[in-house]
Amino acid sequence: MKERVTLDKVLFCAWAVAVIGSNLQTMIHPHLDWALALLFVVLSGRSLLKQRFELPWTIAGGAVLLVASVCITALVSARPLYDLKQAAKLAAILIAGLAFFVSRPEMAKTALRTQVYLTFVNAVLIAFERRLPDALASIATNDGRWGTLFNSPGTLGGVGLGVLVYGLYLLFRTRRGIHGALLVSCALALVYLENSRTTTLLAILGVGFFIASWMWERWGSMRRAIVISLLALVGLSIVVFALDLPIPTRFEPMIRLVMEEGLVEGLAESDPVRAEMMRTAMEAVSRFPLLGGGMGTLGVETKFGWIQVHMAYLQMWADAGLLAFVGFVWLALGWVIWMPAAMQRLQEEKGSENNALTYNAIFMLIALALANLFHTYSTEWAQWLPYLTSVSFLYNTASKSRGVVRDEFQRRDRDVQPTQARLSRD
Repeated sequence: MKERVTLDKVLFCAWAVAVIGSNLQTMIHPHLDWALALLFVVLSGRSLLKQRFELPWTIAGGAVLLVASVCITALVSARPLYDLKQAAKLAAILIAGLAFFVSRPEMAKTALRTQVYLTFVNAVLIAFERRLPDALASIATNDGRWGTLFNSPGTLGGVGLGVLVYGLYLLFRTRRGIHGALLVSCALALVYLENSRTTTLLAILGVGFFIASWMWERWGSMRRAIVISLLALVGLSIVVFALDLPIPTRFEPMIRLVMEEGLVEGLAESDPVRAEMMRTAMEAVSRFPLLGGGMGTLGVETKFGWIQVHMAYLQMWADAGLLAFVGFVWLALGWVIWMPAAMQRLQEEKGSENNALTYNAIFMLIALALANLFHTYSTEWAQWLPYLTSVSFLYNTASKSRGVVRDEFQRRDRDVQPTQARLSRD
């Protein structure tokens, strides 16, 4: 039976488009995503009140610690109301949003499908940019970074990156090969045209991650899978350089400098502004502040003006204190505890849609944790939606595994067993 389309579901899709296609907020209103989220909650109020929500404390504990630390910092901050506003936004996203997506994995899937559609739409807009107005798709920066109606430079590549492993799994491990091939092609095109060093590195990691997951499904040996994936990446790199294939222009000089001067010196010379940000962040946290200076206060003066430090972990520590740093790291890495149960389930469902979603989720959680090393933190849905949907997919896959001993999964089992017993008696 076909699922009925309701106004609240349409609003959720519109909200997902506004969050993932974040340039719409710039064009229409900066708080468009929050307005649509509020409308969705109002229209879905009755069903939400009836919903039994789960809140996995393996992750939620970090969110509570982070929010509490921001509230405490507001007591000594020069902008207490601003800090309290950021704490409220983080609570809505990381506590209410986490409970919603974990308890409603079908909504997480809807959000990912929206990202898939936007990957295709962005690629089509760029492919036909000569026949379209510049506002729909064009080179938006002096260093050749593309933007579209939906995504400006800085977010375009992330849209493709967020579905790359999902597309690779569909292409090579399911019968939806054509769909997967189109998705991978469009995703890699967006990564290339984004011309971002971080996104390019993460895309390379994504390819290696997929190869490792494929080999692990085949042989069941993680060590063997990692070795094969590393060898495959080395082979692909040799082919790219041997054939002089095009690579993002901002990525090429960084690789050259790293090869010539070493990892640390090469990275510093390839991006001196970011290197100065790291020095500023290290100086700020070297004083081991228990309380921060206020949200968004750590930055450096550059030739482009004042810029927030692009290193989310240390930035959070300097801005909101030690407890906020601990909570942020907890959020970034706490999901690892679910991995053994999830990997057991993945071996049981080889070639399935759920495996495609879960492998993509695991990669995205790794990618987001690494991206925090090179970018600022945010209190907006656009940064946190990929995290929330990925946690939802991983959590729900792990919860289906046999022999799970995690507290939240045990609670779920206790709820399910009485229901099954009643059904068997009936």
